[in-house]
Amino acid sequence: MNSKNFWTFLFLAVGFSLAGEVSFPTLWSRAVPYAVSVTEDPAISSVCVLRAQELLNIGQLSHYDGGGLRVGSQMVGLGFQNGEWGEILGSGADVETVFLAWMKSPSHKALLQAAHWESFGWGVVKQNNVEVVVVRFWRP
Repeated sequence: MNSKNFWTFLFLAVGFSLAGEVSFPTLWSRAVPYAVSVTEDPAISSVCVLRAQELLNIGQLSHYDGGGLRVGSQMVGLGFQNGEWGEILGSGADVETVFLAWMKSPSHKALLQAAHWESFGWGVVKQNNVEVVVVRFWRP
């Protein structure tokens, strides 16, 4: 993928909520009041978009990448700071449907409501009628 196509893809994947869909940060801040104090990191969001595309390509959700690494090792390997990393994955008709499913799952809800995150990123990739959503959280 050349640079122009990558940035177009990134804009469409992260920014398509401008076309009427509710974005993850909007849903999260409505459901969890402290979420507005967590900084959205565009670099983390870029990685989330690429991870969502990877998951869509392989046709399954997994917290392990092709090399068997989990989110913390993946992010440090990409040059991000070490610390505590959290990740939530989902797929469904749209971001809101996925978010509502997370809020019904005790483990996902606990991760979303954990008040210690300092930054996060998110990405969505849509193909046909399925959206894959990846959210990653970080704290030192």
